Amino acid sequence: MGRNRRTKQQDAKSHHHHPRPIGHRVGAPRFHPYFSITPNSFLDIGDSRIDIASLPHDSMRAYPAAAPHDPVKLSTEEFAVSMACEISPLPQPIALAFGIWSDKKAEYVCIEPIIGKQLGSDGLPTPLALRKSEELVLAFTIHAYRLMFAKKLSNLKQ
Repeated sequence: MGRNRRTKQQDAKSHHHHPRPIGHRVGAPRFHPYFSITPNSFLDIGDSRIDIASLPHDSMRAYPAAAPHDPVKLSTEEFAVSMACEISPLPQPIALAFGIWSDKKAEYVCIEPIIGKQLGSDGLPTPLALRKSEELVLAFTIHAYRLMFAKKLSNLKQ
């Protein structure tokens, strides 16, 4: 139909007597979705609009989301993607950023969600600590729309 939706859930649970740090730096559950791109591809994250062609080679950059539930949006000449993260239970404080990188930026981009307590000076969220039997569920939902299909559907309706 030109539209795809995928949901990936990751659970982090501590079975240790001492707090277990989770976050980008230590013990993080990893979710690394890769997306093919075309020339003139852009990402919208919070207040930032990122031209994929301007990304440095093989070096991750972190961009904070405006709020933990705000999606990141990828626009290419062929499709549009929206990726949202649902965090449960929602600890306070919480910060969400997206690590963006590519070693072949003419072919693909990786959009990695990173959660933590608050944004650090490097733009990455600082790790959370889960106590014994504490659990954190991260559900990532990705919506992808093929633009050519959307254009054809729009033309049929006219």
